[in-house]
Amino acid sequence: MNWEAIGAIGEIAGALAVVLTLLYLARQINESRKATVAQIYQGRADAASRSIGLYPIGARVSYSLDFSDFDREFKQLSDEEREQLGSYLLDLMVRLDNLYFQYRQGFFPEDFFENVKQSIRMSQRVRSALGINVERLLLSQTFRDLVRSIDDSHGA
Repeated sequence: MNWEAIGAIGEIAGALAVVLTLLYLARQINESRKATVAQIYQGRADAASRSIGLYPIGARVSYSLDFSDFDREFKQLSDEEREQLGSYLLDLMVRLDNLYFQYRQGFFPEDFFENVKQSIRMSQRVRSALGINVERLLLSQTFRDLVRSIDDSHGA
């Protein structure tokens, strides 16, 4: 066997090693992405639990409001309930902003993002009743633009 044959075998072995390394790295990246998404979902669940714990009246009221008779029900809320509902809503908007950012980074599928948009739509009436202007919240500009477009498309 001459040196040219040995060199050719070395080149083939090197190319194979590169391909195997790339396949391994692709798998590792995919596994890392899955772990990141799992952490995001867990963080989302933890944040929702904390929020409900911090604003029990706001959470209860927001989940129990009958939007078919919203104006009557909203008028029956005490000042404390309105304050907690407002705090809960601000917390929700910050969490939705975070989810929107993660969606734009490719961590969530389109069907999940539909839930975010639905939450924005549902919050519009409460935001309006409480006088919460999305422009004054500490949210990203891209999220504020999204909220405005959803509000505008649903007759805010």
